[in-house]
Amino acid sequence: MKFGVHLPSNFGFDNVQDVLEMAQMVERLGFDSVWVSEHIFNAGYIANRLGDRPYYAPLPVLSAVAAVTKRVRVGTSILVLPYHNPMVLAKDLATIDAVSMGRLTIGVGVGVIKEEFEALGYDHSKRGAFADESIAIMKELWTKQDPEFEGKFHSFSGMRFTPKPVQKPHPPFWIGGSSKAAMRRVATVSNGWHLFRLPEQGLSVAIQDVRDQADALGRDGKDLVMSARCDLDILEESPKEFAADYNQDLGQRFRLVGRVDEIIDGIGAYQDQGIDYLVLAVNSTDRQKNFDVIQQFAEDIAPKFE
Repeated sequence: MKFGVHLPSNFGFDNVQDVLEMAQMVERLGFDSVWVSEHIFNAGYIANRLGDRPYYAPLPVLSAVAAVTKRVRVGTSILVLPYHNPMVLAKDLATIDAVSMGRLTIGVGVGVIKEEFEALGYDHSKRGAFADESIAIMKELWTKQDPEFEGKFHSFSGMRFTPKPVQKPHPPFWIGGSSKAAMRRVATVSNGWHLFRLPEQGLSVAIQDVRDQADALGRDGKDLVMSARCDLDILEESPKEFAADYNQDLGQRFRLVGRVDEIIDGIGAYQDQGIDYLVLAVNSTDRQKNFDVIQQFAEDIAPKFE
């Protein structure tokens, strides 16, 4: 089992330097990676959580994190592909891969907040098709000397594209979401699955389904990384119920909340069902709590899985 940490760039910290400091601490503690999320507006459940407090843009934060760290991988959990021009995004991501010297993992999804799509002038109903085309465009730009593309939303030819990513053939893509369409993307075009909620058909069944789909397409399903972003809180006593400091449906989210021994058992259960990578999210607007929980995890829990 590998562990990453979701940075609180989306939890209203007034000083973004605290986010960078946490990334450096995570690296010192030996975690594998750090991650950032994306939303444009404080809308829906984001507004319930933050009000007017800041939600920082993921790619500038990730570039800064890459510059102040040396070993830890940097990732997006997740980028909403339909919010981005794929050619501009390809350049931004290749640049971050260069700044990090090849440490980027790209978690992507199609988005869920319809109000954001409408405000940006994008068609919510076409978000899946746009995401598929975006991934194909970025791979074309990153791997071909003379890229060309003719698609539903974009077309180009006759122009060179730089920089190419440091990682070859390109940084790994992890697909977010648990819908049938997301599972198809995992099987066909990704390097891994990045889950936020437990699949309806059951975790182990869904993971095997995705691996089987990949095998049927001539890929090796065993090569796919199976990851989950997981709510984390370490308590002195067993929780009677899970309470977070934001308002959204937590019923089917991945969660590790309880005493140290309970969290160790929970990680083992996820591991037995096929998860091999956990991105830990403290999900608190309290700066010190973010730091303290991650440090305690590194000292008391992570060594059990080395």
